[in-house]
Amino acid sequence: MKKLIFVLLVALFSFGASTAQDNRISISPELNIPLGKLAWSYKPSMGIQLNYARIGDTDSKITKEVGFSVSYTSLAPLADTLYFVVDRGGVGGAGIGTAVYSSFKMIHFKGNFDFGVPIVKKKLALNFGFGVGYLQGIRDILFEDSFGSMDGVSENVAWATLVPKVGLEYKMSKNFSIATYLSYSIMIQMGSSDPGSLAYNEDTGKFYHYYTPGISLNYYF
Repeated sequence: MKKLIFVLLVALFSFGASTAQDNRISISPELNIPLGKLAWSYKPSMGIQLNYARIGDTDSKITKEVGFSVSYTSLAPLADTLYFVVDRGGVGGAGIGTAVYSSFKMIHFKGNFDFGVPIVKKKLALNFGFGVGYLQGIRDILFEDSFGSMDGVSENVAWATLVPKVGLEYKMSKNFSIATYLSYSIMIQMGSSDPGSLAYNEDTGKFYHYYTPGISLNYYF
């Protein structure tokens, strides 16, 4: 995380030093849609993202941006209670188990690197780029079966993220624009695979992913 912040700060202060500069702040309501294993337990949920970007050489055919963002979402579980089959074989036969999931609260910090290609003069542009970040997730899971066994898991874990993005931006005036975008977040669970480490997590290296359509309201200054 510290290395990411250092690299981003160096990029911010050195990016296009000899060219015209511009700045942009944005607020983006978005829909986070779980994929794969994450979609087994959680449904699409709304989130919000705040973004700052520094823009280099606005007279160039391709604009370049570097910045950072923070976003928050709380993925709602598919149901209050999920059911599964417990098979104890000859000991007790089969039974039914339940799993109760809390919401999956996620706060996401990213350094962003983006490019813009004008399509219609300076009114409409194709934007694409990627983000590199850190995501902190918190959730609780309670397991119980018909044999009377109970178990619970409380997770407060970190993921490294890689987030490619593409979108369209329409410039309404010199200072305001609106954009639509689609991003794809790849989450890689951080931690240590060494059982003797304080950072040990048996799920270290596990991948989750989700995609996000959103609308961005932008102010340039």
